[in-house]
Parts: sequence; C-alpha cells; structure tokens
Amino acid sequence: MKEGKLDNEVLEHSVLSKIKLNSEDILLGPGVGEDCGAIRFGSEACVVTTDPITGATKGSGKLSVHVSCNDLASSGAEPVALTVTVLAPIHAALEEIEAMMEEIAEAAADIGVSVIGGHTEVTSAVTRMVLSVTALGRVPVEELISTAGAKPGDWIYMSKSAALEGTVIIAAEKADQLEALLSQEDQDELELLQQSLSVLKEGRMGRMAGVSAMHDVTEGGTLGAIWEVCEASGTGCTIWGSEIVVAGITQKLAKFFGFNPLNMIGSGSMLMTISPDKAQILEVEAIRQGVALRRIGVIEPDPAQRRMIGEDVEIVTIGKPDVDPLYRVLGF
Repeated sequence: MKEGKLDNEVLEHSVLSKIKLNSEDILLGPGVGEDCGAIRFGSEACVVTTDPITGATKGSGKLSVHVSCNDLASSGAEPVALTVTVLAPIHAALEEIEAMMEEIAEAAADIGVSVIGGHTEVTSAVTRMVLSVTALGRVPVEELISTAGAKPGDWIYMSKSAALEGTVIIAAEKADQLEALLSQEDQDELELLQQSLSVLKEGRMGRMAGVSAMHDVTEGGTLGAIWEVCEASGTGCTIWGSEIVVAGITQKLAKFFGFNPLNMIGSGSMLMTISPDKAQILEVEAIRQGVALRRIGVIEPDPAQRRMIGEDVEIVTIGKPDVDPLYRVLGF
C-alpha cells in the first residue's frame, strides 16, 4: 500500500463501513474529513481525537501535542488532557525518548493541558520512532462544530499560510542540506512559523463567531482539507488561489524540493466556513486576537463543482487528496 493515510474510498470501504455507533450519546462519529469523535455528558460533550507523528523525528514531541489539540480546536473544544504512546525501535537511545517527553511536557504546559497516561515500548515492529497522542477536550453540546456543517453560500476562510507544518518539518529534517539555501531572513520567518503551529485561537474565534464548519489542515494540505470539508458536507466550492498565502520560505523549499505547497501537510492553519452575515464578527475577532485570516472562497451547492481559480483565470479541479508530498521529500 501507499505511504500515508488510506485513500478515502478505501477508508470508507475497509474501515468506516465496519464501524457501528452503539450509543445515543455519540454526538459525532467517524467520517471522511472528521478529525474528532464526541460523546454527550449532560450539557457538555467530551471530544476525543488521536494522531500519530510518523513523518518527523526532530521536534516530534512538540508537533504531537499541537497536532492533536488542533483537531480538538476544529470541533470548538478546549483541550483538557492527553495520553501518549511511544513506540521506539530497538536501535533508539534512551536519550531520544527523554528529549521527546521533555518536548511534550513543555508544549502541554504552554497550552495548559495535562498528560494523564499512555504507553511506552521498545519494539522491533517499527524502524523509526512512532509517537501517537490521544487528546480529550470539552465543549457545550450546542457549540460543538463538525467538518460536515458547511452550507452553500458560506464564505471560506483560512488562517495563516499553506504548508505550515510541512515547512517546519522539512526545515528541521533537511537542515544540513538547506544550510546554504536559507538566508537569515528565511530563518527568522521559519522561527515565526514554528511558533504558529497551534490553532487554538482560531477554534475559539470560530466557536464565538458561529462558524458552520472548521477543519485543521493536515495531510493533503490546503486543497486536501478543502476537499474534505466539501465531501463531508456534500457541497462544492470555488477557491481563489491568489488569496491563499504561501510564506516566502515555503515557496523556497517548494521550488528546491519540487512540491506544491497547497498539497503539503499544513497543521497550524485552520479552514472555517461561515455565513456572510456573521463573517464580520470572525474578521474583527481575528484582528483582536492577532491571527492572520483571509477569505479564500465560497461554498457552492453542487458537489461536482470543486474548483480553484488561479492566475489568468486558470480553473483547476480540486480532487480528493493523494499521498502527501512530505513523504517523498523526506525519502520515506
């Protein structure tokens, strides 16, 4: 099979079709584009998500905390606790596990979330470190947000820039190769991106403004996340490619390694859909919170119309996400 997440058709046929919801308290179950599950506990929902980090070694502890808590934020939930599973290859050094756990503890403290358990194991079943974090959060039931909530006519917003996580990972993993390529200005921009991996602010903004859907940009990048929002909600879209921000260092890495930034893994950026009458609330709150936010398109009623309009009015069909280019760049 191909490296990366299962193809969505395979996921639906071989995985999701086997799952049955056995409780009326399940508010949000598994589906294409849905990053979280949610369980009713009285007036509140417990929101749960789990994510592995397999494409990064340097900085993976910090990434694992942010990626999992970002999924919670896309449901409007506030992170409360984490469990951590570490599978280390037999050639790993104890110092690697210690360094990873120090990163996890530091990132968790920054967010204000607690590590409450997990599992640590050395095994020949893996050839490189595999880190998986399960995150639990809470949100009032009536404020729970799903990827499937987008409606025709909604405006589509995107925070920050494309390929944010991929840029950070590639710069760390390929540091020796990039030493002569990156200027001091690039390094300064990279540092800002490293500090922008969380979308908790966006989650709070979206919940407060009354967005119809939110989705954290992960594998498959910006276009993959847009496709998943449309697929989950049974809608189409028109995207204005010129409105999608791509950082200078990301453009430089994309040219050097030959990848499309709009298809590259991009946790740290949030997609939000919202009715036009509420959009000003979201925009004002973004300014107040200091979060870069741009309107990049509109949700269309026809699921067959998923398109991006680029320069010179070139129209590109937005298809289901393929294997993320990160794996090729890292040589996996």
